[in-house]
Amino acid sequence: MYLEKSFEDFLRNTVSLDDTRKDRVKRAHHAVRERLTSIDEVAERATERGTYLQGSYPLHTAVRPCDEDGAYDVDVVLAADFTDERGRLESGHRVLTWLRNCIESIGTYEGKTVRKSRCIRIDYESDNQRFHLDVVPAHRPDTLQGPIKIAPDWTKSDPKGYIDWFDNQCGDAARLRHVVRLLKYWRNLRDGEVNSMILTTIVANRAPTDAESLDDALVKTMSSVNSWIQGQNLTSVEVPNPSMPEEDLARNWSYLEKRRFRSQLSEATEKAKEAIGSEKEETTIELWNEPELFDGHFPKTVRGLGKEAREVAAAMGGGGLAVDQGGRVSPNSSGSGQNVPDNGGFFGGDK
Repeated sequence: MYLEKSFEDFLRNTVSLDDTRKDRVKRAHHAVRERLTSIDEVAERATERGTYLQGSYPLHTAVRPCDEDGAYDVDVVLAADFTDERGRLESGHRVLTWLRNCIESIGTYEGKTVRKSRCIRIDYESDNQRFHLDVVPAHRPDTLQGPIKIAPDWTKSDPKGYIDWFDNQCGDAARLRHVVRLLKYWRNLRDGEVNSMILTTIVANRAPTDAESLDDALVKTMSSVNSWIQGQNLTSVEVPNPSMPEEDLARNWSYLEKRRFRSQLSEATEKAKEAIGSEKEETTIELWNEPELFDGHFPKTVRGLGKEAREVAAAMGGGGLAVDQGGRVSPNSSGSGQNVPDNGGFFGGDK
């Protein structure tokens, strides 16, 4: 049974970043970018308009933490000229140290930075909600378009090209972004065996174009990705970067992680097929809440589909409806409809 309204609620109320989190991220990345590029020694190096976002935030595939106090993040690229006076690229480790010192020199961030392998992380915490802002130094001296080189080893990458590719895969529809969010949330519930860029790429390459609903698209995508991974030799799986095909996104995906992902996806796909194949709404809801799928996080509200919908339709003809305090309509065995509220049949403040 398809539960599109429940999936829409799940996506909006549980999976996607809420307005409060989105507002915090927006204010944080705008402040960092403005303050960082106002430092003279940064401005001297930076490409014109030398910062931009990469990753799930500009892709619109960011997801809420599974736990309310869990952390989420956003990536900022600082594009600049990191050559020395001889025209050679500086030591990437030295660049990371320099960037951290620059960020720490801004009073707001003093004592809040952590040096990671390829970025400087700023930790934020407010109202028991945590997020990270990762600033990535990238060598790109003349323009923001095209590949960049990322410290410390100056690896080639093309985040803007990837965003353009993903936007093209999505077209005018939002469904692909929604499917990616749902699968990222599913992955996070089991502590993740595949990073976001790999997952987004394999999903975007295999998502259907003929789905009837969001849950139909989700199950068809899971089936397609599962068929792909089951047919792979796990020792030699490759996931080419669509914006830079010579880069294998799976090069650091360990054999153990691939094996766990394959096993988890296989179990989840079978359970998801069982869910949409069920004729009872209650059973479908229970299946989506199984540990292999959304582990109790999926909406549990029964909306009255299938057999219940036919009973409601029949009751509408005889005036025998009742509305409970949760706003659900159901047949009233007395036929009186006496539980319908005074505001025209809807609970809540708006009429």
